[in-house]
Amino acid sequence: MKRTILTLMIALATAVNVAAKPNDPDHAEPQMSEAEALFTVTGQQIIDNARQYIGTPYSYGGRSTRGFDCSGFTSYVYKNLNIRLNSSSRTQFQEGVSVDRDNMKVGDLVFFAGRNARGGVGHVGIVSEVNEDGTFNFIHASCSEGVTESNSAEPYYQRRFKGARRIVADYSDIYAMNK
Repeated sequence: MKRTILTLMIALATAVNVAAKPNDPDHAEPQMSEAEALFTVTGQQIIDNARQYIGTPYSYGGRSTRGFDCSGFTSYVYKNLNIRLNSSSRTQFQEGVSVDRDNMKVGDLVFFAGRNARGGVGHVGIVSEVNEDGTFNFIHASCSEGVTESNSAEPYYQRRFKGARRIVADYSDIYAMNK
């Protein structure tokens, strides 16, 4: 049953994408729809895209290569892959599916409290590597360093971790459910 639902969802996404595109006399490569992207983009593609911007300066409210804030950076990276995210870390924390820390994968969003460690979500990054010791690396727009890669074991982030969300479908999980 789950395989049938997945097949129908992919077929529907493809049909919507084809129907929405005008005829292209130049036969240019069609752009992927957001529905297709959610099922075909991989975590590694997300990270490869994100790593291009390491070193970009931090800019409060920034959403471009001239400067990013944390949610502007995650939105920009996902948008480059045809996936829209909300505009703030707090609203991005409501998107996708919640993921336990033990089940995080490359490409998942990770969330941290702001400067007040007891407060709500105030920062977001993208998991770039899951380490055997239970820590993870993530790419984010840091106020002090701009776009950079950090580790969850750093004391600042360790005590502020709030959770993780998966935005793109993970076929290995779907395949395991159908066995």
